[in-house]
Amino acid sequence: DKGYSPKDNQIVRENNKALYRGKGIALLKLGRYEEAVSEFEKAIAIKESEDLDEDIKKYAALAKIKLGDYNGAISVYNDLLTVKNPDVSLYGKLAKAYSAMGNTEKAIENYNLAIEAEPDVFEAYFGKYEILSEAGDEAGANEVLEKAAGIKIKNDSDSYNSGVLEYLRKNYGKAKEYLHTAYSKKIYESAYYLGRIAISEDNFEEARTYFESYAADADKVQLSGWYDGMAECEIQAENYKSALDYVLKGLTLEDISFMKKMMFKKVQLYEKLTDYDNAYRAAQEYMKLYPDDEDMAREVVFLSTRKSK
Repeated sequence: DKGYSPKDNQIVRENNKALYRGKGIALLKLGRYEEAVSEFEKAIAIKESEDLDEDIKKYAALAKIKLGDYNGAISVYNDLLTVKNPDVSLYGKLAKAYSAMGNTEKAIENYNLAIEAEPDVFEAYFGKYEILSEAGDEAGANEVLEKAAGIKIKNDSDSYNSGVLEYLRKNYGKAKEYLHTAYSKKIYESAYYLGRIAISEDNFEEARTYFESYAADADKVQLSGWYDGMAECEIQAENYKSALDYVLKGLTLEDISFMKKMMFKKVQLYEKLTDYDNAYRAAQEYMKLYPDDEDMAREVVFLSTRKSK
């Protein structure tokens, strides 16, 4: 705000564009999503510094997702994909947005486009697997993993992804071998997946150790699943306040992979802490993004009887 200038010349417009972008990011991290969208739109409206536009639009799309405006986010991603050499990872973001809307068909369609564009990149296969698995199509999900298994291992990163693949296939012994090897090669996300395996095996203390190792080694934790995993460990230890802190931090990230799960946990944890007012608000927020969830709809009714009048 202090850096903003009302003057109108090229240098000022370039400066103001960067300021709007920065303020938008700050508001996004604070959870003030409508204000964030407004700042990003002001930034995009300035024609100077066009090299910032793609980055700003990605942040704007994320803020729209956090508001439950999936169609708005989809429109932004589709716009970004019309450029000459688009970022094909945007197909994955489109898939996640469609999935959140409950449109499995469009989600799969976009993962297929990502796989077609980059057939040797594991991430799209993993995303498509998750969509099909959540939809109950286990045969289709497993078929996707079989196709991913056909990718040739060319480097340490591919070997790491083979570990993730075996984790998804529930071949935990083999997954651990790959992931320990990848960790020794300083691919630190391997520790995160080793933690996920430990949770699958109900070994929460071991999971915590792996998660903490990842956090210590990584420059910055940007995986929402890490915060969800740490919250799981804290819930098992009945440390509900600490679990809630992890959930709230995880919800500020750009990675929305675990957003639905963490928003559900947010409601549960406020209830555990007998903070029914915040639990009710969190439940309403959840229903805005996922209106078809009948379990949460019933929870909203229950919480309405417990919150302050």
